[in-house]
Formats: sequence, C-alpha cells, structure tokens
Amino acid sequence: MKKSCLAILAVFLAFAGAAQAQTEKSGDELGPVAEWVLKAGLDKTLEQAVSLRVGLDDEMAVRHKGFRTTSDDMRHAFAIAPKGNVIFISYVDADNNGYIWRTTRAGVLLMTLKRDGTAMKVVPNSQAAAKFEDEKKYFLSKIPVVAKKN
Repeated sequence: MKKSCLAILAVFLAFAGAAQAQTEKSGDELGPVAEWVLKAGLDKTLEQAVSLRVGLDDEMAVRHKGFRTTSDDMRHAFAIAPKGNVIFISYVDADNNGYIWRTTRAGVLLMTLKRDGTAMKVVPNSQAAAKFEDEKKYFLSKIPVVAKKN
C-alpha cells in the first residue's frame, strides 16, 4: 500500500512540475505577495506533516506571513521557500480544520490538502478551488502600498 501511494504521489508531482513550468511562463499573479513575504516574513520551518504529504523533505525552511481574522477566528498563512519555487497558502480555523494549497507564483493551484485537526489528506483541487481563489485575493489585498510600488 505504501509503495502504491508513493508511486501515485511521484506521478502527481511529475505532472505538477510540468504544469508549474508551463504555467509560470504565463504570469506572476502571486509574485508581489511572494516578494513581500520573502522581504518581510518570518523564518519558519514548514510543518513536517505538510512537507511529507506533498512529497518534499522532512522539513523545509520557509519565509512566512500569517494573519488571524477575529470575526471568524480563521488563520490565513502564506509560506514560500527562500528560492521562491515552492509556495503554500493555508486557511484553517483554531481547531486546525481547513485547507492548505501548494501553488506557483503564477497562482496556479498544484495540490490541495484538506486538514481535519491532526489528519491531513490530498483532495481534488476542485474541492476547494473557489476558496483558494478567495485566499489569493485575500493576500493580494494585504500587500502594503509600499510593497506594491516596488
């Protein structure tokens, strides 16, 4: 079972890498957010469970920017690897229920993880694509005016 899961993940990552290379030529929608987080974000280590679930190393150093909305107690986070080629956006509640997306600077959705407390599973991107679009808009709206001019 483990081997078949790893094989499926390897195939998925190969297709995702090809899709990422092709789509990044077409735009840089999240580029301003990525640059802002690289400059003003905090150093953090990506949670091991997330890294492993998407086929990366046990731990990955990232720059991170996060916000909590008081109206619904949701946590919004944007994390980017220092080289800028791996981006994660998450939207989870206080009980760690929500979504984590792997995306590109072009804003192309590569992978969706659904988080239920401590459990996490890969789900079809279509399951939370509308919420992903909302989160992209959320972070684009958070960029300080000074960062938008640079």
